[in-house]
Amino acid sequence: MEHNEASQRSTKIESPPKAIYLEASVLFPLPINVINAEIERLKRLSTILKIPIYIPEVSFKEWISKRKEVIRKHIENIEKGLANLSKIFDYLPTIAWEKDKESITIDTELYTKKILDDNGIGIIQTPKIDLEELISMSINNIKPFEPNKEKGFRDSVNLFTVLIHAEKLKNGTHCFIANDKIYSDEQVQQHAKRFNVELIVISSIAEAISEIEKFMEKVMNTFDQYEKLFLKDFLLKNKEKISDYIKNNGEFSISFINKNFELGFMPEIVNITDINIAEIDSVTRGVLPKDATQGRIKISFIAKARFKLLLEEMIYGTISNPTIKFGEPPRPSGSFVYPSPMVFPEKTLLNKEVILDIPIEGSAFLTRKKDPIARVFYDEYSDLQIDNMILS
Repeated sequence: MEHNEASQRSTKIESPPKAIYLEASVLFPLPINVINAEIERLKRLSTILKIPIYIPEVSFKEWISKRKEVIRKHIENIEKGLANLSKIFDYLPTIAWEKDKESITIDTELYTKKILDDNGIGIIQTPKIDLEELISMSINNIKPFEPNKEKGFRDSVNLFTVLIHAEKLKNGTHCFIANDKIYSDEQVQQHAKRFNVELIVISSIAEAISEIEKFMEKVMNTFDQYEKLFLKDFLLKNKEKISDYIKNNGEFSISFINKNFELGFMPEIVNITDINIAEIDSVTRGVLPKDATQGRIKISFIAKARFKLLLEEMIYGTISNPTIKFGEPPRPSGSFVYPSPMVFPEKTLLNKEVILDIPIEGSAFLTRKKDPIARVFYDEYSDLQIDNMILS
């Protein structure tokens, strides 16, 4: 009961997001090593759903500036600690970073980029943005610019960076995680519509995780089921190959074809004129060897096949016989009198379309690839081979 209630919870996300974007405001609280529990969880979900994570360049620079301030404070605290220790030990230890403390803050940017790169989080370079449009937005107080405030330039550059990038990824939902109410304004949504981008603004990483998990819970019971969707898509693209296999290898008994008929009779099959795959139902896949990134895997699935049949059916028709007229002499005793009207059988040919589920076994070649920009793993299937078809 609890699971059913949970699966009915409403969510802002109704389809798998094309991308997730992190704005500076949600990056500020992250620790020195960047990866906390929330980022780990978000990365796990993004890997499963094959959703790249990006940071707009302006947000990255803003975040790095804040991180350098934090590093400097840590250095000051260390210096104070060493000064206190020097009173105890009567000397001040000399360590390398004391000679060039600023190099630590400079290395902060390189260090942060390496962590992001190792975790598959990309930085979007700032695209060409129409400066005249930004000036007009600022003068007319169009959000993200705010009335009576010299504020909104960085927010606007962030927004257009995301929208221009999202537009290139084509249709789909895009999650913009930003702890700034200005991005939730209706005018911001109007900008998104101009770029044909469905932009969902979420105020925190924790909320984004919750929304994605609610979406996944609503659509599937386990993460593995989502992986099956990609295999199902591959099989549907090979419908013609599956149809040909059924045509060439299927030996169809009358009972097999007739089992789904609800006609009240058993027509004789004259010919099967066509077979096409209507859809793929359940899909099951095997696993790659441990730590392997490619190789053949076993698959099994149920194809819903549509058959066009030519049937020979018994149709019952009628004829009228002469009746005995009033005043006629009676017929000889023992003579057979046909009923009037008389019912007689007649064979006729007709077409019938039937849809049947056929379990099929085979294999596919699975390649686990990594997105060159987002560094997210995703699976690709190729080289479908069909080994067996079960007719029951």
